[in-house]
Amino acid sequence: RQPAPERTMKLPPPVKPIPAKQIRAIRLGLGCTQTEFAVLLNVPAVTAISWENGTRKPSGAALRLLAVARHHPEALHAA
Repeated sequence: RQPAPERTMKLPPPVKPIPAKQIRAIRLGLGCTQTEFAVLLNVPAVTAISWENGTRKPSGAALRLLAVARHHPEALHAA
């Protein structure tokens, strides 16, 4: 058996925090209600609402998913 060829992958930079106003803008850009937005992101509605009103901040995978939604909103509808 031959060893697997080496490969490198360019990883995207870490996602910067997304302010509450931008999260609301992402949702409105998708044309959905807060509840529908939560379903698209697979989070509880109370979580998505708290992101929008600034009482909580998304982190980790949720932050990356919001960044995808901001730049490629069609990806959420396709998933």
